[in-house]
Amino acid sequence: MIKERKLPLCIDLDGTLIRSDVTHESVLLFIRRYPWKVFNIFVWLCRGRAFLKARLADYVMIDPASLPYNENFLDYIRDKAKNGHDLYLVTAADQKCAKIIYDYLGIFKDYLASDGSKNLRASTKAQALCLRFGSGHFIYAGNSRHDLPVWEKSAEVISVNTPQKVLERVKTFHKKIHKFQDRSLKTKDILNDLAIYTWFRHHLFFYLLIIIGGYIFNKFKASSFDFYQWIIFFISLLFLSTGAILLNLLFHLKEVRINTITKETLLSTGYLTIVNVMYLSIILTIIGFVLGGFLSLSFFAFLILFFIFQFMINTSARNKAEQEGS
Repeated sequence: MIKERKLPLCIDLDGTLIRSDVTHESVLLFIRRYPWKVFNIFVWLCRGRAFLKARLADYVMIDPASLPYNENFLDYIRDKAKNGHDLYLVTAADQKCAKIIYDYLGIFKDYLASDGSKNLRASTKAQALCLRFGSGHFIYAGNSRHDLPVWEKSAEVISVNTPQKVLERVKTFHKKIHKFQDRSLKTKDILNDLAIYTWFRHHLFFYLLIIIGGYIFNKFKASSFDFYQWIIFFISLLFLSTGAILLNLLFHLKEVRINTITKETLLSTGYLTIVNVMYLSIILTIIGFVLGGFLSLSFFAFLILFFIFQFMINTSARNKAEQEGS
């Protein structure tokens, strides 16, 4: 009796196998190591995404051991491999990045990736898989709207943390769907997560202490003292300080992920993506400067210097700790 051959299982990388994006991680790593070459990123991007990814891979390489893997999904595909499915890593990331993850995990039969001229995403990825296996002769696991052309050509759909609007379009393909969905984050989850960081607790305590001191001083009082401006000033400091340190954390993701205190935080595990944290940092910074706009010019100038100083001092401290650790 001839045993039925099981369909190959093709796995997307960014947002599927890992809760991050290796291109975003590479950009941050590049800026950290070569800040004077930051404008090269825009020049490379003008020549296409595939070219940008290839050039980044020439300069920096991510550590596959430090990436935030989707462990539940990883266990699932390992079981599939044991049951006879061939696994293929299929990603729009550069082939050099794909190779190190392929080697590190050791569960894939082969990998397909961008090569510096062809960006393996959306219809390009669908075409490559159809050429390799044939239309309808593979199962594909992805997570975003860019995977719709691939799912359309696949035999079955594996959806990993896919937005609901995209899932509704997937349902129109009338194919079997396997879903892996993380819990949705709420504001209190982010606040609880920030409380894990000692810098956040210390800053919050310090600023509250100063505001209380300002209130007491106002009671006993200097007639020219404006307590409400005092509050605005230190709330601005709190927002700017948090924004600067979050931005700093993005440039030190590896250290955050291996630190025993922070390795289970939302940023470390990828539940909060790089883009999410970048947006949060920008929003907090803008709020801080907008509040500062209600103050005098000298106070506003101080806020600008404070933001720069806060970012630089944390960067220096982390770089020093990294050098001592190595």
